[in-house]
Amino acid sequence: MADATILSWITAEVDQALEDVRDSIARFSASPHDPAALSICPEHLHQVSGALRMVGLSGATRFCEAIEGSFSGANGSRPSTASIGIIDRAVLALKQFVDDVARGQANVPLRLFPVYRELAKLQGKADSSEKELFFPDLTPPAPSHPSPWTLAKNELAPHLQAQRARFQRGLLAWLRGSAAGLEDMRQALDALYQVSAQLPEPRALAWVAIGLIDGLLDAPEPDWQASAKVLCNKIDFHMRDLVAGSQAVNDPLLREMLYLVARAKPSTQRLKDIKLLYHLDSLIPSPEAAGQKMELDMDWLQPVLSDARSRLDALKTVWQQYVTGEPKSVLRFRELVSSFKTKAGELGNKHLIKLLDAIALVATRLSDPYPPKSQLMVIEMASAFLLAEGVLENFTRPRPTCSSRSASWAAGCSTPRKANRPASRPPGCAPISASRSARCSCARRWRRRSLPISSTWNRCSMPTRASWRCARRSAASTLTCGRSMARWPCCSSSAQPRSW
Repeated sequence: MADATILSWITAEVDQALEDVRDSIARFSASPHDPAALSICPEHLHQVSGALRMVGLSGATRFCEAIEGSFSGANGSRPSTASIGIIDRAVLALKQFVDDVARGQANVPLRLFPVYRELAKLQGKADSSEKELFFPDLTPPAPSHPSPWTLAKNELAPHLQAQRARFQRGLLAWLRGSAAGLEDMRQALDALYQVSAQLPEPRALAWVAIGLIDGLLDAPEPDWQASAKVLCNKIDFHMRDLVAGSQAVNDPLLREMLYLVARAKPSTQRLKDIKLLYHLDSLIPSPEAAGQKMELDMDWLQPVLSDARSRLDALKTVWQQYVTGEPKSVLRFRELVSSFKTKAGELGNKHLIKLLDAIALVATRLSDPYPPKSQLMVIEMASAFLLAEGVLENFTRPRPTCSSRSASWAAGCSTPRKANRPASRPPGCAPISASRSARCSCARRWRRRSLPISSTWNRCSMPTRASWRCARRSAASTLTCGRSMARWPCCSSSAQPRSW
């Protein structure tokens, strides 16, 4: 069971370690011939596994270990360009899962199984199962038997040997098609349940095993029945170890039985009691149906959208560094745009892809360092960032206006601005020598035409720190108060046209 208090302490460190892994993956995607970019990833993931194990997130720990193993591939080779995309998506899914649990959502690691299955294939494992991520809380004690027995120490082993022989006879009869064999198996397990107080942990094993036999009485599905046959053999081996006096804790067997019980119909009271004691219904996703398929798609989409938002934030940060004159930041900006374009292809949104194509084209024309007196590109790039935000925020319900604006921006930036183009005011704008009221009227007309407002951006320390919506609200306030009109583009002799 996850410790919420300790989890809240380590979430930031886990997120940072996973972000470092994703940054390394992004560098590798940009330069696939540089395997050194991935060298630090297994170490970061190993640390994350230890932290998750410490707080009791066993399913997430197993998932993280699978990611770590995927870096060596099936034959110990480095990941390919195709497999690195799966690994990146797995790291993002793990980060999202840990954050959700830290915020109070249920700890259901089986939600990670679709990606876990892909990771297993990268390692050459074609027989992965959901039970590998199934880790219920095994601490609740099973109810005591209504008629418990207490045997002498020298009588316990013969008693266990007799019940094992009875269980084997019943199992053989059932495999041959006799339903009576299930009753022999149940009685043998009930005799173990009577002396469970004298057996090693987990003492609930015999009680849950009887529930497994109850599930076999209800004509289960073939896959479930095949898994139950395998478990019956494991139960026989466990009884053999008990006869030999083994004191080993067999939690894996109990987990596997609980997984099948969770997948079984609650046809008996015992099955209902087991599900209730271990909260099994909350650990298994709902059965797949028409509506559930869409939910599973959303489970995949949300981490990808979160990844896109993170990449957009990183892009803004590097752009901020570029406009402040940080050396070589333009190279980093181009690298991030390239990796963002690659990931955006997974979403399949043509407007976002076209927008990023235009940003990439603009990035190739950026000078290094940034021209200190140039404000036009600051406004244009801020508009592009806000358009990308709009596409991601309304991804499942796209707005036509956002799509059309994205297409317009991309089309406008695909053609370079003509040299020596004369600066001109928009039609209807009065010269700077006009009266204050005329300037206010001019500014309002400029705002109605939705042209860039540079005064608000000039007041910001960095254009990417505030959203364009905040800028518009601030500009509206400036219009109302009638301040700083001379700084509006339409009222400045240095204004430039909006084309790129």
